Amino acid sequence: MLRNSKTRIATLKRAVSMTTLGVAMSFASGAVHAGTGINFDIEEQTLGQALVAVSKQAGTNIIIPQTANLGRVVDSFSANMEIEEALHYLLAGTSLGFERQRDGGYVVAQQSGFQQISYRTDAELASDLKVYPDDERAGQMDRFALDEIIVTATKRATSLQSTAMALSVLSGDALEARGITNVAGIMRSIPGISAAAAGPGRTWVTMRGITTDARSTNGRATTATYIDDFPLALGTRDIRLVDVSRIEVLKGPQGTLYGQSAMGGALRYITNDPDTDAFSGDVSSYISSTEQGGMNFGFQGHLNVPVTEKIAVRGSFYSFNNDGFIDIAGSQPEENANTEKTLGARLKLKWDINDTTTLEAMYLRQKIDMGHSQTATSTFTPYPTVGFDDIPSDLKGVDYNNLASQSVNPLSREDEVMALRVTKDFGAFDMTLMGARKNLTDWENRDQALYIGITEGRAGYQENIQVEVNTFEARLVSNNDSAFRWLVGAWYEDFGSETPFFDPVTGLPESVLVFGSILISEGSVIQDDLVFEDNEEIAFYGEVGYQFTDKTLLTLGYRRSHVSVNKFFTKSGGPFTEGASLLQGTGDFETSENVNTFKANFEYAVNDDVLLYALATSGYRAGGYAPGKGNIPASQFKSDSLWNYEIGARTSWFDNRLTFNANLFRIDWKDMQLTSFFVSDLGLFNRTNNVSKAKVEGLELEMNAYVTENLSLSFSYGYTKARILEDHAPTGAIAGDRLPGTPEHMFSVAADYQKQVSPELEFRARLSYAHTGDKMNTFGIGGIGQRRRTLDSHGIADLRFGLSHDNGVEVSLFADNLLNKVATSFEETIQAASDDYFGRSFVNRPRTVGVNVGYKF
Repeated sequence: MLRNSKTRIATLKRAVSMTTLGVAMSFASGAVHAGTGINFDIEEQTLGQALVAVSKQAGTNIIIPQTANLGRVVDSFSANMEIEEALHYLLAGTSLGFERQRDGGYVVAQQSGFQQISYRTDAELASDLKVYPDDERAGQMDRFALDEIIVTATKRATSLQSTAMALSVLSGDALEARGITNVAGIMRSIPGISAAAAGPGRTWVTMRGITTDARSTNGRATTATYIDDFPLALGTRDIRLVDVSRIEVLKGPQGTLYGQSAMGGALRYITNDPDTDAFSGDVSSYISSTEQGGMNFGFQGHLNVPVTEKIAVRGSFYSFNNDGFIDIAGSQPEENANTEKTLGARLKLKWDINDTTTLEAMYLRQKIDMGHSQTATSTFTPYPTVGFDDIPSDLKGVDYNNLASQSVNPLSREDEVMALRVTKDFGAFDMTLMGARKNLTDWENRDQALYIGITEGRAGYQENIQVEVNTFEARLVSNNDSAFRWLVGAWYEDFGSETPFFDPVTGLPESVLVFGSILISEGSVIQDDLVFEDNEEIAFYGEVGYQFTDKTLLTLGYRRSHVSVNKFFTKSGGPFTEGASLLQGTGDFETSENVNTFKANFEYAVNDDVLLYALATSGYRAGGYAPGKGNIPASQFKSDSLWNYEIGARTSWFDNRLTFNANLFRIDWKDMQLTSFFVSDLGLFNRTNNVSKAKVEGLELEMNAYVTENLSLSFSYGYTKARILEDHAPTGAIAGDRLPGTPEHMFSVAADYQKQVSPELEFRARLSYAHTGDKMNTFGIGGIGQRRRTLDSHGIADLRFGLSHDNGVEVSLFADNLLNKVATSFEETIQAASDDYFGRSFVNRPRTVGVNVGYKF
């Protein structure tokens, strides 16, 4: 987010009688270094004023990020001591700590997660600091600059522009300004990341083209998702982005620090911490209308409550009720079927046990209910079934101007997370201990009638996944000023799931033969499976870094993981399962393997504004078992792995008014896991195998610029060339084919305008446009009965503008998908012997216009 520092300073002078020093210049004639005794004479005053006095008397810069609250009163003291002793004395009993910088100055910040924060320029420092109103040099801050963002993607707190990796960040303020509350919304402005999105709760994220499926069905996900430091199971979980500090998008394999399923990258939802300094909160509500649909409404908010000087709690809550825009056109017609009801809450507790130890606890619960998934299909008039491979005579393709589905596909997603984290500062290093339990439930009822040739009635495929995941992590991170730095950790995960599949036939007037030989009647059960899974991972990891000069740093990383997978398959009941073992391999299947992942990263700071880096990283995705069908037994598929080679640059220009970041990468991927869906005379067949090799090459660009003190522009571009390197006969894929799910080209542009229209009132507006290039829907032909198609490119424009008042009231109007472009992010098909096919497309929400009203206190 961009800001006008002049306006912020004026607001601080009006609103705060005693604020803190942001940049304390050297008021003494010569710099005084740590280790030299100084005669301090500090009066009783606020902590912020006392730090100003220490800075003046020591002649040393003291930097205080804007998030620090320094209003408490400290006692007077007069003594000869070193500056670090004075800082220890002043900060005793607070949650603050300090770090000495290369220039001899100091940075004061919250101790929790505070490690090795570094700023490369005075402009970066000034952009995130408060200014003491009586400082005679406060006028020097009369300019505008980009905000500096602190991230923890490397398990250390660093500034974004000094982090040598492909990392994109959206701050909480940016999410709020853009009206983004779900993971699908962040895709439009970040290069190298795409998604197959079928509405809330059904989003599959792909980074840098690392997918063979466009949506994960049986093989594990290739993108890991975290909330704070805790991983979420089953790929991308659509936890609503309410009261979050930032979203960190780590592109490329993150195997050494984040483990399995981070081979494409990782998403981190960083939530806001409780604050012991002040009672605060906000609440907002929206109402809107969607083309082809009805009215939507919802609200969200948070409340922060200091319990004592060392304990605080923070609660977040939200409720979204959105009408649908897809009609059901089959035998059970319904208008606007894809309704959404989302209800969620999060509670966090923070306890500063003492100056060096902090305990944090979190509880999160969220439930999403959809009347129908956000999918539109081909439609036809129901008629008596003739036989398998029959295509209705009046079959119509997906109509994007009149969205409809042949049958209804309701679903529900529920997430529960309980997490505990303890951090301890031992001086030379910090220790973090973390444990979490995740309980997840995914239920879905999808009509599979056409897959078995039924053109009248419904075969409601019901899947009800119940997952429990327990994780524990211990980590030590060096915390000193030496040239040598290190990080070591241990990881344990226990994953257990129970997945029943039930597929009954309803609405069938008379019995019919499917697959030429199997009699189906009203109430027949097509599929009745039960799969148990119990997986375990134990890993040890570490990184070491050495700073050869002030400009160069080499970091090496390694992770050793032991992964075991245990699956038990059963099947009973229904005409497809007479004899139980005829159509389904049953039994207990167990496998284990050891996996090594590596990292090497060399960074070179050309100057304070230009950082270059070159890195090589590896990643993996754990293997498992695929169920059998008929006389085909269950089979094992092993881990697939890849290496990522990358060079990049992070640069700042014109006193931090412009940042431009770029990277080039190449990924070599082997033993790719491919999940294919087959239709045969034995019924439905879902199979995962290791199939081939692939190469991905790409370029990612990001630019943010303050054009004037009121206008800022942003631009991003991603080029991803993902190709298979070997023929794969079973799917019909040939060397040179594109991998599915990822466009070769994507870009976004945006303009933000803000202006103080009165002393109390600020106007803000944002116009953005995101273009997604064409992409493939499947790998090869995707399996028997499916059709490989190119999904068209499309562009989405969004507009928001509004006013905010100093009293906390905010009002904004918005038009999401301003040009009303409806497109598909994924399509699966059922193809007959002819060229006709039945298609099911994931579609985006049409133009939605509304108003949002909020209040902050």
